[in-house]
Amino acid sequence: RSGSHGGHDIERALFETITKAVPADERGSAIILLLTNSNASQAPTGEQASLFGANNPELADALKKGKYRLPLVRKEFRLQTTPATSTNLGSPPNPPNLGGRGAITVAITALFPEKMVSLPNSPPSARYPTFARETWQPSADKPGASETLPNATRSTEAVSSAGVPPASPPEKPRSGIPPWVWAAIAMVVILGILLFVRSQSAKPAETKPAVAAAKTPQSRPIPGSLTVMIGQSEHLLQPLTVDGKWSLLRDAAGAVTLLDPAAPSTGEKPTAAPTGAPIANLEFDANRNLLVRADSGAQFVDLNGPDPARLDSRLLTIAPGTKAFCRIVPVGASTKTRFEVAYNTTQKGNRA
Repeated sequence: RSGSHGGHDIERALFETITKAVPADERGSAIILLLTNSNASQAPTGEQASLFGANNPELADALKKGKYRLPLVRKEFRLQTTPATSTNLGSPPNPPNLGGRGAITVAITALFPEKMVSLPNSPPSARYPTFARETWQPSADKPGASETLPNATRSTEAVSSAGVPPASPPEKPRSGIPPWVWAAIAMVVILGILLFVRSQSAKPAETKPAVAAAKTPQSRPIPGSLTVMIGQSEHLLQPLTVDGKWSLLRDAAGAVTLLDPAAPSTGEKPTAAPTGAPIANLEFDANRNLLVRADSGAQFVDLNGPDPARLDSRLLTIAPGTKAFCRIVPVGASTKTRFEVAYNTTQKGNRA
C-alpha cells in the first residue's frame, strides 16, 4: 500500500507487476522500474499492515519463471526541490505544495530480463548495425569483445572513418601590415611603459591608512546543549550554533557511531574520526528545532516523544526542552540500535 500515509511495499508491487501487468510473451522485452522514497519496504505510518517480504517464495517463483536477472538493482538519488510558482508551473488552478526548497530521496528498484529479446511481432527489418562497443557508456556496461549481442554493432574502423572531418584547405598568404612594423610598435610601447614606471618610482611613497582585517563572521549561537544516546554510549554536544551538523555512521561490523566535526582532539595523537556509511543526519531548522533525517534507506521505529505528530519513520523534529526516543534500523539489516536525543535548554559539563 502507498499513499498519503507514506507506506510502500516494493516486493508486492514487483510481484503484481510481473504476474498481472506484463504479458507472459513480453517478459523478455520488459524492463521494470519502481520509484519510491526509499529502497526499503515500509508499512503506512500508524498502521499494522503486513509486508509481502523480500524472501517471499511467491516472488522468488515469479522471478524464476519470468527469467529475470538477480539480484534486484537498487539505487537512490537526492533531488533538490523548489517552491511552486506561477512561472515554473504555468499558473495551474491548484498548484502543488512542495513545502519550499529542500531535498527529497528518490529510490529506484529495477528489474531486468536475463536476456533481452525483441517484442513479439516486431518488424523483421534490422535497424542495425549501430553504436560500436567501444563507445558504450558507462564503461561498466560495456560488453566484452567475445560476448554475443542480440544485434550487430558497428566496427571501430567504420566509426573512425566516418568521424574523420574533411581536410581543411591550405591557408592563403595574409595581406596587410608587414611583421616588422608590428615589431617596431611593440618596442615603442615597451619603452613607454619602462619610462612611466621609472617616473613613478621616483615619487615618494604615499602612506595609506591601514585597513582593518576583515573578521570572519561567526555562526550565531543557540542556547542549550544536546545529549545523544547511541546504544549505551552517551555524547554531549555543546556549544550549539545554527550551522551545527552531525551524522550517524554505521561501520562494516554494524556498529553505529556519532560523527562530530567540532569534537576537539585529545592526547598527543589526534583521535581518528569514525568511519562508515551515513544512516542519519542532525541539523537545526530556521526555528531552531533539531531535525534528525534518516539516510541511505534507514528507518526509525518504536517512536516515543511528547509530540508523536512530529515523529515518523524518516524524520524526527525535536523542539527545545524536549526529547525523543526510537530505534534505528539500517536498510538491509535486522538489528535495531537504540537512539535517544535530549534537547537541553542549558549547557552542562564538559562535552563527551
